[in-house]
Amino acid sequence: MAKRLIISILILIILASLAIIGYIVVGQGQIDVTKFWPLGGSSTNQPTTLPLFPTSTDILATGTTTGISTASPAGSTATGTIMSTDTPEGTITSLSLAETNALGLNLLSNGTDQLIFIDRPTGNIYSLGINNNLQRLTYSTLTGIGAVQWGKDKIGYRSLISYLDGRNINSYWGIFTLSSSTEAVALALEPTQGKIIAGASSPDRQKIFTLEANGDGTVGYLSPWSDQGKKKIWSAPVSNWLISWPQAEIISLTTKPAASIGGSLFFLNPITGNLKTVLTGISGLETLVNPLGNSVIFSRSYGGRLTLYSLDLKNDKTETIGINTLAEKCVWVDNEVIYCAVPKTIPSGLYPDDWQKGKIKFSDDIWKIDLAKKVTIMTLPLKGDYDLVNLVFSAERNTLYAINKLDNSVQALIIP
Repeated sequence: MAKRLIISILILIILASLAIIGYIVVGQGQIDVTKFWPLGGSSTNQPTTLPLFPTSTDILATGTTTGISTASPAGSTATGTIMSTDTPEGTITSLSLAETNALGLNLLSNGTDQLIFIDRPTGNIYSLGINNNLQRLTYSTLTGIGAVQWGKDKIGYRSLISYLDGRNINSYWGIFTLSSSTEAVALALEPTQGKIIAGASSPDRQKIFTLEANGDGTVGYLSPWSDQGKKKIWSAPVSNWLISWPQAEIISLTTKPAASIGGSLFFLNPITGNLKTVLTGISGLETLVNPLGNSVIFSRSYGGRLTLYSLDLKNDKTETIGINTLAEKCVWVDNEVIYCAVPKTIPSGLYPDDWQKGKIKFSDDIWKIDLAKKVTIMTLPLKGDYDLVNLVFSAERNTLYAINKLDNSVQALIIP
């Protein structure tokens, strides 16, 4: 009798414990990431490399603003194929761009959002209108294109196109139009005077910051989308940089990432020329600065694994975000919210080296991170192999665009 009583009590205790755990996991639906390892302090302190939410685990969420959902939301696609906006009848029509070979996805505007990209093999510029109608804007052929930047001024829409000619990197200033006309036109091109190795357009698109090779070093110039009026504002003895211009008074300079090298992030003020060190000594460093310039997400490689962090510059506070991916697989939606393509699994390797060389391939899902609310959500699980880069979010279309690194095709995903 006593034995049965003890067994009954143990069962009740187990059931009560499961109920409490269930309430915490399902009912709360969010994780406070403020308790995780901050950068700084002793160099012997290492960050956790385990994901806050393991992407290989299915977790059912309650509610719509917290937790993780592995179910494909109604009215959206999880296939990675470009989908148009809803028609008046409420149906969804599809447009496949699987044959595209895209480079330089970006958003410009001529009254509405226009997705713009360049075709790698031909150098033709394409736009994707509000109804996802694909239009070829130019027919000028350039082969071997490696990079493109986009801008807009009083003259028209601007581009800086860099291509490989043998072993030499050459660049052109280009002018084109975003027109409702279906007829493609020639792209007006003018060779650049210097050997431009990188570029970043200003937030208002009116200017561009370029890096030019100078012996073994680099010189940084500001210019109005031409060689006329360009101004030297910076130089460095190192030539390998990744640059962006997220905020009017901040140009972001990150050393090119490598797992075996401690990378650094600097902020250059284009008005004063002042240079500020933001991060340094971080292996495999990739960075992405928010539009206000007061927050940075960055990825770090350590022990063959990846970890993603947020850095609050105002409060000088670093936190793990709770998902593991590369910073270049993310995009800021506003100053607090980020969408990231997050690998379902991450094999051990040298990051980002092995991934960039194609030795490792990812299969992603789309996650949303709200830094203000400390909430991380799987917002769109993807079926199939999509290793997404160059993410662009259109709030007007509520659509996340990206390039699939596996075949360079354009992908579009309607966000629920």
